[in-house]
Amino acid sequence: MKIIGLTGGIGSGKSTIAKVFTYFNSVVFIADNEAKFIQNNNQYAISETKKLFGNDIYINNQLDRKTVSKLVFSNPNLLEKLNTIIHPLVKSAFDVFVENNKNKDFIIIESAILVQSGFYKFTDFNVLVTAPLNIRLERVAKRDNLSIDAIKARISNQLDDSENQKFCNYSIINDNKHSVIEQVKEIINN
Repeated sequence: MKIIGLTGGIGSGKSTIAKVFTYFNSVVFIADNEAKFIQNNNQYAISETKKLFGNDIYINNQLDRKTVSKLVFSNPNLLEKLNTIIHPLVKSAFDVFVENNKNKDFIIIESAILVQSGFYKFTDFNVLVTAPLNIRLERVAKRDNLSIDAIKARISNQLDDSENQKFCNYSIINDNKHSVIEQVKEIINN
């Protein structure tokens, strides 16, 4: 069993690539989904998040993610404090996931912040998913109904591809021209 880190900027198509990996006796742990679950269900995370942002940050027992995003993407210090609360809990959930899926050939951890979170250290190798900026902007605008300026603000808070690449063993180009299936096959064969 190998653990593969899968990363890339917003709109690069990490989720699509993760789905391709599942055709090769793999399972995928989506770190962002786990973080969302933790933020809404883990009492420690809820308590600490309220201390950081105030009690009104939860509406009907759900984290107001839109407000949190606005606050943390304009304040890196606040983002770091939030990550200090959430990342260890996500890591613990990932450890359980790995234990429960030892029968798979590959376990994928998909995370836009694989490097920043330090999760890349717990993998056997890492894959960077890239796509041209115009395609990324189009994908995110359609998916999340965000303005181009809001998407660019999020992109500016993520490591760029050249920085991520320093921690990755492979790259997949997800530009609607190159076959992602063939690229995943090549990685698995290696």
